[in-house]
Amino acid sequence: MGGNDPEDSISVPNMPGDTITYEVISADTSGWYGMWMNDQSRLVANQLESIDYSNSFPSYYGTPIYLHSGWKYSFVPQHHPFQALISVDNRTYLNDITINLYKGGQIIKSSRNNPATGFAKLMADIDTTIVTGTATDPVLTYEVLVSDTNNSAFQSGSWIGEWNMPNDTVNSFVDGIFNPILFDFAIPSGLHYTFKPAHLPFDMSLFASPYTEDGGNITINFYVNGQLVKSASSRKQQRLTYTVQ
Repeated sequence: MGGNDPEDSISVPNMPGDTITYEVISADTSGWYGMWMNDQSRLVANQLESIDYSNSFPSYYGTPIYLHSGWKYSFVPQHHPFQALISVDNRTYLNDITINLYKGGQIIKSSRNNPATGFAKLMADIDTTIVTGTATDPVLTYEVLVSDTNNSAFQSGSWIGEWNMPNDTVNSFVDGIFNPILFDFAIPSGLHYTFKPAHLPFDMSLFASPYTEDGGNITINFYVNGQLVKSASSRKQQRLTYTVQ
């Protein structure tokens, strides 16, 4: 690793059971916040200071509970395959910020000030285990790609959104509480989320929008047992759905 590239990586053999570690190094003494994929392949994020129970569903609101430089989160992925994802911003959106990704104690990828000072994100395929499915026990995959980017738009190669989890709940709700931070942070092109649904029929559903207006063309692909069953592309926000019987 070296140079001034915002994202560097090296090849490390895929060893199931290896411990994965996210590390954030920030020069912003007031802290940082963001979201990251946990051991269950679920996006989690900083909590906000309060919870509003007045609406039909509870929601976090207020100031984020900021984290500080040197934060680490280590785990062994329990969901297979596993794609690491972390996206963070400094509290002041200034100063340097770096994400380091470790596997088995060895650094494998780093992202610094990407796409600008005070912001960083990275994604990496960690466990590429092939999971097979059948008609009655299918394997489903969401894929999101960003193309034809408008380089004048901030985070032009990224998107924001949400999707249905294997238990048919939306991933922006954590323990039954909506966390708006999960809609604030850029997700790089190339998301692959593969899973077996908890029941059939199952509604595949994914909402995606360019991070900034007209930042890029967003393509959503749905696969069932490795076969493409539905696809849509747009430069605007969109929701794709498909029912697996």
